[in-house]
Amino acid sequence: SPSSSEVAAGFDEVVECPMHMALAAVNIRPPTGVPPEGGLTMFQDCSLLEGRIIGDAMTALTEWTDFVAEHQIGGPTWAAFPMAGERDDADYDFKVVTGFESPEAYGAAVEFYIAGGGVQRAGQIMSRVMECDSPRVYTMTPVRVPTGE
Repeated sequence: SPSSSEVAAGFDEVVECPMHMALAAVNIRPPTGVPPEGGLTMFQDCSLLEGRIIGDAMTALTEWTDFVAEHQIGGPTWAAFPMAGERDDADYDFKVVTGFESPEAYGAAVEFYIAGGGVQRAGQIMSRVMECDSPRVYTMTPVRVPTGE
């Protein structure tokens, strides 16, 4: 596996990225193992509704991830809060990040969301607390994986 500096050098050859951002992630549904090569990660920008606080969002996200886990859908989920490097005009409070072990696992989650009652349950759980934008989905490439030592 390439080192993080080798991956960064390859990235810099093909992508101009003038901004870097630091996020503080809070486990909502922790991963059960090492991130897989070729897995997918979904990002959404979310904003709290008027009168709601971060604790309300963490409760709703926990209820949602428990629901999808009961149906063997989805994967690890985090709430990620901007710490440094975000643009001044950013219009969200936090990001919800969900991992999927494969494109097939992502497809199963989408199928469940659309045809298995997920969209209705998500509305019941999360629409009372927050609004989230349309998700962006990226392929994962693990660069540095904890050894557990």
